[in-house]
Amino acid sequence: MELRRKPSGGSAALYLAFAGALLLVACSSEPPVRRGSLSDAMDKSRDDYQGSREVPSVPAYRPRPPSYDERDDYRGSSIVITPSGAEAADRGPPSELELTPPYFGARAGRSPGMSGGFISLADADLVLLAEANDTVEGALYAGFMASTPRPGSALAESVGDSMLFLKAGVELRWTPFPDWLGMSPYLGGQLGGFALLWEYKNPLYSGGDTIRTDSLGGLHLSCGAGIYFLNLPGLKLGASVNPEAYLFGDLTSQGFDNDYFYPAGGIRVSTELLIRF
Repeated sequence: MELRRKPSGGSAALYLAFAGALLLVACSSEPPVRRGSLSDAMDKSRDDYQGSREVPSVPAYRPRPPSYDERDDYRGSSIVITPSGAEAADRGPPSELELTPPYFGARAGRSPGMSGGFISLADADLVLLAEANDTVEGALYAGFMASTPRPGSALAESVGDSMLFLKAGVELRWTPFPDWLGMSPYLGGQLGGFALLWEYKNPLYSGGDTIRTDSLGGLHLSCGAGIYFLNLPGLKLGASVNPEAYLFGDLTSQGFDNDYFYPAGGIRVSTELLIRF
């Protein structure tokens, strides 16, 4: 019996891209205090630091939003735009969407040779993948990369032994031979956000607070190539090689200005198993 791939609609990929965009813009608030330079904080966290481990604590400036109730010249009005009766009559009921069930699964690997003073220990993602058309696939991914500071680096002298990258984003794949049931190659790219979590080697003190942990967000970028060893209508088994980069933001969750972490990257090698239920 010949296996044929079921054609799919593009709406599923649009939903995945929209949901991924929501992931990228969520949870991006500024801390209530500013505590100066992150480099200064990292220096004061070292075991061999001889001075005080106190860091500044300055309330963050938050501009007050305009209040229209206090303005004499404001005249509020409500404008409601509704379609005319003729236009409403011409419009039929919304067409029913036919979505092909997506694949769900996981991938795991690591990034040897990671830059920035990091050593990648393990990398894993949950993946939800849908077929946009015959040759394009869209996916959401969410996962982590467990890492440790490189021995002898400045980073290892300031933070604990474990550092964790939490990441989520969207992914696109181009499969030039979608009907191949085995050894089917693809090219892909990823765009997402991440948060790096770490523990200071020694606690810092700021305005009565004790700071033991911190985090820093940023942008996760990746591209690369992969191959589906099995590319069946209900199962995909493959491997990929993805050069990737982590671009760090400007402010940590504890209010330190980032002048310490610069773009880091590596080449992730991973295997993947996806199942359609």
